[in-house]
Amino acid sequence: MTGTKKFVQLAVLGLVGFCLSPAARTEDAIQAIQHPMTAPLDPGDPRAIDLDDPALYPPADIPAEKRSARFLSTAVAETAENYDVVTGAVIKTRPVRMMGVRRAVPGSPGSVPIFDSERIAAGLGFNRVFGTDDRKQVCASGCSYGPTTAYPWRTQCKLNITWKNGSTAGCSGTLIGSRTVITAGHCVYNSGKGGWAKTIRVRPGKDGTYDPYGSAYASVLHSWTGWTSSNSSDHDMGVITLGTNIGNTTGWLGFEWASSFPSSTTLNIAGYPGDKPSGTQWYDYDPLKAQTTYRFYYRVDTYSGQSGSGVYRFVGDDRYVMAAHSGYNYYLPLFGEYNRGTRITQTKFNHIVGWL
Repeated sequence: MTGTKKFVQLAVLGLVGFCLSPAARTEDAIQAIQHPMTAPLDPGDPRAIDLDDPALYPPADIPAEKRSARFLSTAVAETAENYDVVTGAVIKTRPVRMMGVRRAVPGSPGSVPIFDSERIAAGLGFNRVFGTDDRKQVCASGCSYGPTTAYPWRTQCKLNITWKNGSTAGCSGTLIGSRTVITAGHCVYNSGKGGWAKTIRVRPGKDGTYDPYGSAYASVLHSWTGWTSSNSSDHDMGVITLGTNIGNTTGWLGFEWASSFPSSTTLNIAGYPGDKPSGTQWYDYDPLKAQTTYRFYYRVDTYSGQSGSGVYRFVGDDRYVMAAHSGYNYYLPLFGEYNRGTRITQTKFNHIVGWL
C-alpha cells in the first residue's frame, strides 16, 4: 500500500468513527472483533505463576497537591521529566514537533506505531463507585468479558511498584506501544516516598495468579513538572518505557488528543481495583460528563488500584486512550461527584510520541 493510500485510509477511518454514535461503542458491542496474537504462556509455566503476596501491594496513594501548583505556567507544568531507573539520571526534554497529528493508531503484535495525520476536528485519595457497582470482571471463564488474553484486555496491565523508601504499591496501566505504558503520575512518582519509583513490574492481562505474558520491568519513567514539582492533579499522568517489547506479544491501544470531545462520548476503563480479588481485571463504561483543559470527569465505577488505567473511547472499531484515570474528584459545583482522568493534551501527546 502506498503512503498516500494509507493516509487516505486512516483519515477515512477517523471520519467514520466521528460519525458513529459514541454511545454504541463499548466492549458490549465489539467483543467479536479480535486482533492477531502470539499464544500466551501456559498456566503451568513458571513465568506465568504469580507468587507475590497481594498484601504487599496496596493501592497507590495520591499525595496532596502543593500550593505552588496554582502558580505554574502551562509551559513549566508540561515540561517533561525522564528518570532512568538504572542510572538514576533525570533529564528534562522538549516535545517533538508533530504538526497537525492528533492520533496514534492501535498496534497488533509485531507491528510498528503509525500516526494518523488527520487534523483536529474540534478545536485525592481514592476512586469512587457511584450507586450500584456496574463493574464487570474480565476472566477466562464465568465472567461477563474475557479471557484476559483476548484483545483489548491483554493490553491492560497490573503494576507492582517499589518506592525508594522501601514501601510498595499497586496501580494499573495500559499499553500504548510495544514497550510503552500510560499510567497515573502518582504511580511513577510520589514526593512522600522518595520521588521516582525504584522498580515497577508490569504484568499485561493478569488474571488472578496467572500472568499470561509474564512480566516486564520499567527502564525509564516519564512524567511532567506539574506533577513532580507540585502534585497537581491537572498533570497526574506518567508513562513507563519497558525494558522489553512485551507489546509485540499483546498489541496495544492507540492514543489521541483533541481540544474538546463531544459530550456524548462514551468512556471505557479496565483495570485492577483493590476492592476486588487480588490480580483480577474489571471493566466499566459511562458517558463523559464534563471536561476542562487538563481533565475529564465521569461516573465510570472504579476503585483504588485502578489509578493509571487508560481512559479510552472507540473510533470505529478501534480504541484510543484519551486520558489516564487518576482518581475521585470529590465534588464539582454544578456537576456533583465524579471520578476524573488526566487528559492527553497536545504537548503531552507530542512528548509521548517522542518516547515511543
